[in-house]
Amino acid sequence: MMRKNLVRVFSGLVVLFSLSIAPAGAIPIEEISVDSVDTVFGYVSGPITDSQLTIEQSGVTVVVEKSGNVQEEISGAFFSLVTNLAADNSTGGRAIGSFTGGSITIKDAMGVPLLLADIGSFSMEEDTYLPFCILAGAGTFQVTGGTWQSSFLPEGIILDLTWKLDSDIDDFGADFSAESNVTLTPIPEPTVLSLLAVGGLMIMRRRWL
Repeated sequence: MMRKNLVRVFSGLVVLFSLSIAPAGAIPIEEISVDSVDTVFGYVSGPITDSQLTIEQSGVTVVVEKSGNVQEEISGAFFSLVTNLAADNSTGGRAIGSFTGGSITIKDAMGVPLLLADIGSFSMEEDTYLPFCILAGAGTFQVTGGTWQSSFLPEGIILDLTWKLDSDIDDFGADFSAESNVTLTPIPEPTVLSLLAVGGLMIMRRRWL
């Protein structure tokens, strides 16, 4: 529910630009989402970039929202988002991490690549105003391939809500596991991207207060 409300705030901007830029004959994709995906953060002592966040699971249902109120569900799909820790900026018992690099992969049940992308940056912050631990995240990616490539703009934003953590975390100095809801949305230009990333995190925080 929170993911839907968050994305709906910006849907007008995304629809406007995606309709004008999408290739002829391709129905523009407004949103790709997947819920309750297995999530693991693996801490590695030594170089900080060896610590990796993995949101990955087979057999999930991927929901694709297209322009014209067209919705498609892909059952039995494979979803993967993998990125590496770049900086642990945690403070006062609140986990704050910056990630960089990595990839996004979505395949159908037959293993056909639907969307392939390279992650530019990704950040996660723990919401400390809750009776349980939630990490809200946002980031950017560049589409590189897949059968959905022609329906998706070259660049996109990642909106992620990580929830149901095994226990509260203070920083990114130890392993943790969770479940994540992830939304991928096309984004046409850097100025709008900044508004989406910042606004998305603020809305997530207010929603759970």
